[in-house]
Amino acid sequence: MKLSALAANQPVKPGKLVIEGSEFAESLVTPLPSELVFELKGRNFSRLQAVVGVDESCLRSDISPRVRFFVFAQKPDPRQLVRVSGEPPVPMSRQNFTPESLVRYVYRYAVSRDPTEREQRITSELLASSGSPGKMSADGLEDLFWAVLLLPEFQFIY
Repeated sequence: MKLSALAANQPVKPGKLVIEGSEFAESLVTPLPSELVFELKGRNFSRLQAVVGVDESCLRSDISPRVRFFVFAQKPDPRQLVRVSGEPPVPMSRQNFTPESLVRYVYRYAVSRDPTEREQRITSELLASSGSPGKMSADGLEDLFWAVLLLPEFQFIY
């Protein structure tokens, strides 16, 4: 049976993919990002079986592409989030951060360096909750992320 689909307003083309050493001769090759919609009503399907991945030829760069794949019975409302249930696949790291250590952690993770003394002082002050030394506020955390994400060294201008 053949199914037709559109991805990013472009026709999906059949092709061959190699994923983790296995060859898939009958594959649907799509540009990214893509949204594939298949009309399955009245076809009496009881299950979906698929392999999704990035062709090995795309993994030769230092970008290391990643793809997320979702299957929905109906188009989800992007404004309504669904509560996740069950245990996470990887346990969350439980770290007790002080404002100073959190600032250092975020800078190292986002821009691969420690904050300067001035950056450390300013962003630690942003994090501080009013009247509670050593405590952090949600608004302060948001301000820290904005401060780091707007650094010229973090931004990629295309």
